[in-house]
Amino acid sequence: MVSTFNQGLEELGAFESGKPSGDPGQYSVQNTLGFTGKYQFGEALLIDLGYYQADTYYGAGASTNLWQGTWTDKARQFSVQSIEDFKNSPEIQETAIRDAFQLNWEIIERTLGDSGKTVEDFIGKTVSYNDGGTEKTVTFTAFGMLAGAHLRGPYGLANLLLNGTVSVDEYGTSILRYVDEYAGYSVPTSITGGVNFTPTDNTPTPPVAQPPVAPPPVAPPVEPPTAPEPNDSLLGRDGVADSFEFTWNWGNQSSIRNFNPLEDEINLRNFWTDYTQFDISQNGQDTVINLGKLNNQKIVLEDVALSELTAKNITGVSGQSPLASDAIANPIL
Repeated sequence: MVSTFNQGLEELGAFESGKPSGDPGQYSVQNTLGFTGKYQFGEALLIDLGYYQADTYYGAGASTNLWQGTWTDKARQFSVQSIEDFKNSPEIQETAIRDAFQLNWEIIERTLGDSGKTVEDFIGKTVSYNDGGTEKTVTFTAFGMLAGAHLRGPYGLANLLLNGTVSVDEYGTSILRYVDEYAGYSVPTSITGGVNFTPTDNTPTPPVAQPPVAPPPVAPPVEPPTAPEPNDSLLGRDGVADSFEFTWNWGNQSSIRNFNPLEDEINLRNFWTDYTQFDISQNGQDTVINLGKLNNQKIVLEDVALSELTAKNITGVSGQSPLASDAIANPIL
């Protein structure tokens, strides 16, 4: 069974930090080389992502992550100005890992493209490698590739794909372990640039003989609701159960007109599972879903009162709803 992107990150964070999913201590873990947090961030990655800057850092004149540089305005948006602030900020770490996955995907695509290849050439492909003297067979998926890139960098992952080079990290963990163990998770199109790479569970369903039936009448095509863009306005459709799906998009503010609480849904499954970061409140005649603690993102339901909404209208990870949680503002129970 294919699991969600957020579930994949939770599993990755548990392994990287050495602490179980849900343990707040994940965010403050620091290993012997100074890699820090739930996903064991290093200085070089946070420099690439624009959160941190330094002239001397691990991989560039230093044998460990020193964390003696400065934090940028991007980090200060999360009130992070030191490595201790970073350890105490789940918000910046959850945002940064998504930024890292997106950046690594772009680099992988570009590097493969320089060799006349595409990601599609490898997705679903099963290959056997010599992994430290043992044969290891892996099947490539989008999340598995991104996990491998998180361990060994996007160029290390591209080198595996193009040249069969199996690399290990400073502690001897093979890139193949990450590619294999994190293969069963989906990746949102916001990471892959709009392309869907959802793995299957490879469990074939045998065909079942059915008596012939008359074809159903062909209904006229119904246009789906407009996909969300930054600071956009979306329009619900009368008589149709609309599902508005939102992904991680820093600074996005979307307003939905004609939202019908009797049939429509807001899909927030691509977001982090901690609903204490959600603030759902009434603002005049509108309901506002404020994700500001996560990524400065808002969703406005125009002319919809908070009291009209139920848990069915706002759905999160694994079908859970933040409206069913007593950890948010003005919960509906």
